[in-house]
Amino acid sequence: MKAMSNTYSNMMKAAGTASVLAVCCLLTSCESRYNELPPKTDANIQYAIPYPETPTREEIDEFLQMREEYEQATY
Repeated sequence: MKAMSNTYSNMMKAAGTASVLAVCCLLTSCESRYNELPPKTDANIQYAIPYPETPTREEIDEFLQMREEYEQATY
């Protein structure tokens, strides 16, 4: 019975040691300093921006109607 408790005790010590090592690894894996600047990008990259679409008269009227409903509901 003594051998069984000794084995259990060794397993608990190993589990405790493994958990302490895991916590230490997690805490040291984070970068310790905060970089306030955003990451640098290549200045030669030019993004293709599409031309804006012109709304139709129906879309404009629908938008104006929604705006009027909103103003009546909130004022």
